[in-house]
Order: sequence, then C-alpha cells, then structure tokens
Amino acid sequence: MIRDLLEGFKYVNHLWPVMILRFYAGYFFFSSAMEKKATEYALSPNVSALIDQNLFAHTPPDIISSFFANFVQSNWEIFSIFQLNYEWCAGILFFIGFLNRPIALLSMIYIQLISYIQPIEMGSFYFQMQWILLTLLVFGSGRSGGVDYFFYKRQRGIIW
Repeated sequence: MIRDLLEGFKYVNHLWPVMILRFYAGYFFFSSAMEKKATEYALSPNVSALIDQNLFAHTPPDIISSFFANFVQSNWEIFSIFQLNYEWCAGILFFIGFLNRPIALLSMIYIQLISYIQPIEMGSFYFQMQWILLTLLVFGSGRSGGVDYFFYKRQRGIIW
C-alpha cells in the first residue's frame, strides 16, 4: 500500500493542486469539528438559535425551511451531534485521501444545507467551498497522495 501511495505521486503528480485543495477541505472540516468539540457545541442549542436568526434571511426552498423549522429546531441535539461527527469524519477522510468522490458529494449537500442557517455574510465563503468540493468530486483528488490510488489500481470504477 505504501508503494502504491508513492506510485500515485509518480503517475498522477500533475494533480498536486487538487491535492492541496483536498488538504484545505480536510483542514476546514476537521478544524470546524474540533472547534465545535472545544466549545461544547452539541450540549447547547446553538443550532436552534442559528435557525431563529438566519433561516428566513436566505429564502430557502419550502421543504428545507420546513425541515429546519419543524425537525431540526425541535431535535437540535441530534442534528448538532450529526454535524460534529460528519465534519470530523469528512476531515479525516479528506486528509488520508480515502473515498474522496463520495465524501465530496455528501459535503456539497451538507455545505448547501448549512449555508441556509449561517449568517448571510458567510455566503461567499460557502460558495467558494462548494466550488472546491466540486473540483474534488470531478478530479478524484484521492488518487494523488491518497489511499484512493491503491483501490483505483486494483478495482477500476468511478468511486475512486
């Protein structure tokens, strides 16, 4: 596996800018999860307060606004624990370069949903993050300096 990792640098080294974007996305998700863990985000109703302050400033589609207003606001503990664990797992997977295409697709959906309850000033940042995740999805960033090259060599497929 180590040999395949080094071989990945040799054959797909032209993807090093995508590898840097992958590390940036991994750092973003992992640092966000660690910040939420340090501030005990899952133990206080921060999500509910964000929904009250910011949801209707964005004019989301009706199904999303009803999801946040009806389900997430009443079950903020479940959503905040999901948010913390998802960001932690996404950060780790982006760092090691494993399952980058599926996690990039899930992260695009996650970032889109989270952008509806964040302050409107953060919109340009989340838009930039969407494009970074789309780049990771299209190019398969785990092939360069990641574990995905090992699986790509042995099992061809679009997931790697």
